[in-house]
Amino acid sequence: MKPGHNVGEENMFYHYRPEAPGCSIAAADVTLVGGAPVLLPTSQNTYPEYDRIWSDKTLKMAIVFSRNVPGQMLNDAGGNEFLNFNAKLQGKFAARSPVVTSTTLPNPAGRAVQKQQWELDLDATHHLSIQTYLVDLPQSGGAAFEAELAQVSATSDFLSYAGHAGLGVNIDAFLSRVRSSPSKYRVLMLQNCNSFAYNNFVLTPAPNTITGANGNQDVVVNALPSNFSDNTPMLFNWVVGLSQPNAPKPFLDILPREASGRPVVLFDDDNHFHP
Repeated sequence: MKPGHNVGEENMFYHYRPEAPGCSIAAADVTLVGGAPVLLPTSQNTYPEYDRIWSDKTLKMAIVFSRNVPGQMLNDAGGNEFLNFNAKLQGKFAARSPVVTSTTLPNPAGRAVQKQQWELDLDATHHLSIQTYLVDLPQSGGAAFEAELAQVSATSDFLSYAGHAGLGVNIDAFLSRVRSSPSKYRVLMLQNCNSFAYNNFVLTPAPNTITGANGNQDVVVNALPSNFSDNTPMLFNWVVGLSQPNAPKPFLDILPREASGRPVVLFDDDNHFHP
């Protein structure tokens, strides 16, 4: 079983549901700990930095999907979302004659990584480039995948990992393999269960670690568990929202309100764009 699927001492907190019917706790087993919440500054009705995203007239998106069960090929929830998302792109952009390329990246130590790339013109001056990948896990994609991820992440306007958080292990593996460029703005979406709880990259920035503190990145995380079935609607909303430079949307209008993960945006308090 993958981390987070089986219950053990290391992850019991994740599965602990004291409000469940029939659950009782002996007084001797309870330790009271004091504490006080600290409210962070909040911003209202902010926008992604559309002017910076579209400064080169091209929206570049890179999305990494992972399987629900590593190695499973058929009827896998994560693999199905990779297929569903790309089918959704076809339905949306077929009339614009996109150039779609399907390839695999070799992985001698494991399963080859599936890749589908989309290139299309939105109008006479705006281009859309989307690269999607399907891996077992971010840390098992192999050298070719890691080299390509480092390259595309450094220039992407939108970057996302959609799959199991692995109690933070998979998120850390993904973040350690992506890169950023000086002064390059992007939106990072961690479409995983409870990704807000695993954002150590925010609290303890280190070399090559992704942080939004420099004003060049907005980070979107889930406050609650998220279903695999949320991945396609969530990510497709970003495609639609960001691909309309002449009709920009605030974060609140891009993020689907029905999403089970309850996504929240971090580091948008310094965003300057407003139509």
